Amino acid sequence: MKASILNDIKRLSPKAETSCLEGFHSTLNQWHPKMTCFSWLGTFCRHVLASLHFNENLRRDLKQTKDGKTYMHVTFPKFKMGEEVVREIAEPPSYVTGETKRRKRFGCLVAEMIYYKAAETR
Repeated sequence: MKASILNDIKRLSPKAETSCLEGFHSTLNQWHPKMTCFSWLGTFCRHVLASLHFNENLRRDLKQTKDGKTYMHVTFPKFKMGEEVVREIAEPPSYVTGETKRRKRFGCLVAEMIYYKAAETR
């Protein structure tokens, strides 16, 4: 086989996928917009919240009917010249973490950060 074809095949499935990372950066920009100035503690808290939200909703369950069938959605993207693409629909994202451990851990982190910040200013 030609070397150019083999190189193209290697690029089709890279070792490090970037779509998940781009999704995290999008979530981070929603929770911490770049155009707004926050204090260090505010930035830290927003980064933690964005991380918790992203991890909670990373692999959501698929939306199902009462019969147990999966909902599907048909799209017609321009890059496919109008050919249909069938996609499964996921459950809507949750904005409240369900685990109290995370809340307690986050609360302890914020309390520690406030304590250390206050100790630095003395």
